[in-house]
Amino acid sequence: MPVPIYDILFLKADGLYTKVYTKTKTYVIRDILKDVLGDLPSSSFVRVHKSYLVNIKHINSFNSKELIIEDHTIPIRRGFYRELHQLTEIK
Repeated sequence: MPVPIYDILFLKADGLYTKVYTKTKTYVIRDILKDVLGDLPSSSFVRVHKSYLVNIKHINSFNSKELIIEDHTIPIRRGFYRELHQLTEIK
């Protein structure tokens, strides 16, 4: 990956590609999100939706339907709020 892991805000599935969002730039890698997940530390990254993987260290706020990272609004899967709440208490 061409960017330090801490700089990654979140990743978004886009068919056979994955978009990697940082504060300054968006990268596109030719790999599906599921495969990219295995290359990232599970202590920092969590899959909050079928199409999104987020760096929990960059979450600004969240509710039962979505979370905010910088100026991005990301949906979270139903029933995931409680687990996300526990994860963000640890960060």
